[in-house]
Amino acid sequence: MNKKLCLFTTAIALLGCLSFGPAAFAEGFSVAIVDVPQVVNASAQVQALKKEQDAKANEIIKFIEKARKDVASITDADKKKAAEEKYTKELQAKQQKISSEYTAKLKAIDDSISKQIETLKKSYKDNYPLDKQEEIYLAKAYTSIYFDNTPEETAFDLNKKTSLMEKSDYANFVMAQALLESRQYQQALMFIDEAIKRNPENPSYISYRIKILDKSGKHKEALKYLEKSEQTGVITAEFQNELAAQKETILANMTSDENEKKFHLIYI
Repeated sequence: MNKKLCLFTTAIALLGCLSFGPAAFAEGFSVAIVDVPQVVNASAQVQALKKEQDAKANEIIKFIEKARKDVASITDADKKKAAEEKYTKELQAKQQKISSEYTAKLKAIDDSISKQIETLKKSYKDNYPLDKQEEIYLAKAYTSIYFDNTPEETAFDLNKKTSLMEKSDYANFVMAQALLESRQYQQALMFIDEAIKRNPENPSYISYRIKILDKSGKHKEALKYLEKSEQTGVITAEFQNELAAQKETILANMTSDENEKKFHLIYI
């Protein structure tokens, strides 16, 4: 092999391209993923990014093959040297661009998912840390509402837990459920509003407020609150699906036309 061609080949090898297949080349850009949370690595966004890297790796392999053929076909020493330098610079620029774009995209995905995780932690957890006895009490209260079918008695008993009701947003949420099941709509709304006041980013509370408004016949108000909730930053995939189902239910309840009602309910 020509000495100058060897230099060009060495430059390519040093860039980590010549001896690797597409997957191996992409793997060189995948090291950062190992150090980020597993949830990021498993995300659809990262999987798509990996596929994108594989495609770019294939492009690099094709570029290298073309460069080697072009350099090998040149007989003039000066032109061969110029071609080697040209292709080496182009290869370096391509690798730098791929690496920079990958790093930026991965960081954006990592930041986005990390933010979502923090939002979820905040959203699905009550703000007041319950002790073990309080957790057991509220779990039993929840069971009494739905399994023992004693929502009125549960609401009456909860109302006596003044200290707990003053501190816990979740206790207010349970009370709202007891009252809704007792068809005490206005009071249920009052307690869910208190839960939301204490923990405004909890999607379960927001969704339940919509349910109370709809069940109490305030369909327009429920729809307005739902649409306002869609604009907040408390949107997760699960919550988004729940809001979509609630929206169809509300629209079905707002119409007297049976066909239109069926049209909305078919999506639930």
